[in-house]
Amino acid sequence: MDLFVVATPLSNRNRLALWKMGGVKVWDVEVGRGDAAQESIVGVSWSPDGLQIAVIHEPPRLTFHSCHDGREIRSLETSVGNDRKLRGVWWFQHESSQSSESGRSREVLYGGKFITGSAQSILRLLPPLESKQESRSSSTARVLSLKAAKDIILSQHEELDGLPELAAFPTLPSDLDAAPASSDIPYARQSNSSDDTQRIGNRSDNCGIGTLVVVADDSGHLLPFLEGSYPLGVINLGQDCSVVSVWKSPNKPIILVHITQFLTDQLSRCTIFPTTVHISLLSSASVLDVARISSITRSLVLYVNRTFREMSRAWYGHQSTEGGREVGMKWIKVLQEKEKQLDGSKRTNPIFELTNLLFTGKTSSAMREFLGGSGKLSERGMAQWQSTVANALNLIQDSAERKLSPAFERLVVVLEEVRGWTIWPQAYAAFQFTTEDIELCLKLCHRGIELAEWLSKEATAECQRFIEFMSWIKAESSRVNDGVVSDMRAPTYDPLEVSEYLEHGLLNSSIDQWFTGTTPKHDSCLVQAEHSTNMGDLMTEIRSIITRSTDLDSSGGLLLPSTRNQSTYPDRASSSLRTANPNLQALIEELSLLCCKIFQQASGAVGSQAVVETGPFTAENNSGNVHPDVQTGFDDWLMCDRFLTVEEVGQEPRIVHFTAMAACSSQEWKLVIIRKEYNMAQSFVHPKVVEVSVFDHGPLFENAASLEVLDLDFFDDNTLLAITRCMDRKDSGEPQGHPYLISIDYSRAQYTGLPVGENMPKNLEELIQKLMQLCVGGMFPTQTLPITRSRELKCCTIGKKATLAVNGRENRRCACVLDGEGRHAEIFDIDAEGDDEDGEEENQPSDHGDHSKEDLMEE
Repeated sequence: MDLFVVATPLSNRNRLALWKMGGVKVWDVEVGRGDAAQESIVGVSWSPDGLQIAVIHEPPRLTFHSCHDGREIRSLETSVGNDRKLRGVWWFQHESSQSSESGRSREVLYGGKFITGSAQSILRLLPPLESKQESRSSSTARVLSLKAAKDIILSQHEELDGLPELAAFPTLPSDLDAAPASSDIPYARQSNSSDDTQRIGNRSDNCGIGTLVVVADDSGHLLPFLEGSYPLGVINLGQDCSVVSVWKSPNKPIILVHITQFLTDQLSRCTIFPTTVHISLLSSASVLDVARISSITRSLVLYVNRTFREMSRAWYGHQSTEGGREVGMKWIKVLQEKEKQLDGSKRTNPIFELTNLLFTGKTSSAMREFLGGSGKLSERGMAQWQSTVANALNLIQDSAERKLSPAFERLVVVLEEVRGWTIWPQAYAAFQFTTEDIELCLKLCHRGIELAEWLSKEATAECQRFIEFMSWIKAESSRVNDGVVSDMRAPTYDPLEVSEYLEHGLLNSSIDQWFTGTTPKHDSCLVQAEHSTNMGDLMTEIRSIITRSTDLDSSGGLLLPSTRNQSTYPDRASSSLRTANPNLQALIEELSLLCCKIFQQASGAVGSQAVVETGPFTAENNSGNVHPDVQTGFDDWLMCDRFLTVEEVGQEPRIVHFTAMAACSSQEWKLVIIRKEYNMAQSFVHPKVVEVSVFDHGPLFENAASLEVLDLDFFDDNTLLAITRCMDRKDSGEPQGHPYLISIDYSRAQYTGLPVGENMPKNLEELIQKLMQLCVGGMFPTQTLPITRSRELKCCTIGKKATLAVNGRENRRCACVLDGEGRHAEIFDIDAEGDDEDGEEENQPSDHGDHSKEDLMEE
């Protein structure tokens, strides 16, 4: 199926629409941030498999959209400066070795062969943190087992409450994002339907694997992303320039960049030869290893954060949901109000009243009203109180023991492997892992395991004390409601547990320590109370207490611990266990930010290690020979280029680079094609062959008063397509004329070789100037434009701009023309027979209003 996507602005918003070749709209969505008043689309690019669309925005942002329905799959913030803007995006297939089993970038998700003993092999053997049923019913993301992709990678659409910095945590893409929104598994649903839109979503699980997205700004920087998600740092081209085109070698870690150099604020020149960027680190297995471990670490870190957030919301409540911590305080406030109303007390002490009731059985009028009068604490109210608090404590206990602690253990497994990389500089020195940072992360993980287990035990104990407390409250309420206040019934509860909950659970819960305070700094293994080293020491201490006369009162009884000399008998409550700060929330935040920093720094290794080789005749290498006053004699000119890989038996592979330039003026029109040939076994900086061919307009345009070229692009290895317009007259308004889509067979061009050396022109402008001078003097041969076919267009009769998108792949072979207003498009089957009957005109809906076309690409 042939599709094309159109991006158009509308009232400070942008819309992205996908159309079929027959003029049928597949989908139309609004693109942009919800709170962004001003955001524009700068460029778009299709993924190599045609299943996703990359879109760059201004302000700088990179988004990926599903070809299935246009929804935004993920959004990436680009690390460009405040004064820089994005200018282009390209999506390439990476080396073919990447698709092999040993090189797949996401074997960690789908299985495969791992080194025995590595973190990935160990994690694959561990049980999932959540069952499939739990992961569907819980808001916690599905980051549980390495046995299935949906149990590992978190959806990037999940909010990052409290830690927006984690949005920059480097990660490989998630197939949960690539699949249609209605699918519960990371694959598009298969269907027997013949609907084309359903087939678009198929094979989404493979989208992006082994690909490289390259984004360029207007200041000479490239931002590569592995598989459209994992950032590889920033590549500085080393000069003030703007990127015109980018090409990635299919077999080598080399990027060729065509640039326009800024000589002054008002003067720029386009280079003849591309700048070569060597990204050799990208071909090493270490980059994929780091990307996988970074993705797993991010998944586990987000899982820990979201699990702990669920615990916090269960305890403190969230929005309209009441938390277990708030229920007891709510009823204490009710008791305080009753004391003020009935007893006339200005200074109330509800805890004292409850303690007095517990040990003496005496009740005040406020207490009797609270327990049974006016229905303030009814059976329903007590049942809701008990269920809310008990459920919150059970969730905290279960999450701490079954989720947090195992997640920390898995992080230890992953970080231990990273610590091993720090002592393997031959393979991982470029990633700048430091032993100090990894050791600190491991210490935080070990503390997290201890605190999670401690929290689990503390929540269990508090839950038991709370159950005893509720048994006592129900018993007292029953006694008050039965009218037998003076009747002291046999307790069905433990008074000591109730007293402990009144003192340390009702208003000041010990559970709060895990959610407030600073990051815990205590040493390991302090979750146990201090005790004697052995039984012998303990028995010696007991005998000394019994036989010591100072420990006996006048009647011969032992003194109570509270009356002893505190210097001789230290209070166990002041031990390091009691005073240690167990704030698990602060620990998780510190661990998350530290891991993010470590892997952010590591992800930039490819960019920092990239080697940039400028062409032999750029301004940087020939600053003294550049002529800023070069005038081409043309009002305007357009450029496009194409790279071909030529492999012949018995010869080294060659790269052939074609550059086509259409130069127009009021008097003449020229098409210049430059052919450069490089030997892949040698440097791309020095071309092996440089040839030029110059064309005049053909017989089709002989009677035209003037000729315009609105856009052009290479269709395939033989054909160049161009949108031209014959101007029959000149009006004072917008340019008008007869537009054509012409096919040019550039394979029939006769090239003239140019000497490669110091006399070579320094830029395209200077080359065109010299060629035109030679052509005028008859010293350089010109050829008649080899037009093989022309199609008259119904759109593009007026206006200054038009856009051409082509698809010359096998079984595709179509082109799309969009006028400057973005309201009319025509699609052509280039291989179809006939004159113009194969063109299909498409009018965009009028509800879009008058708007200009922003960008167009074709799959």
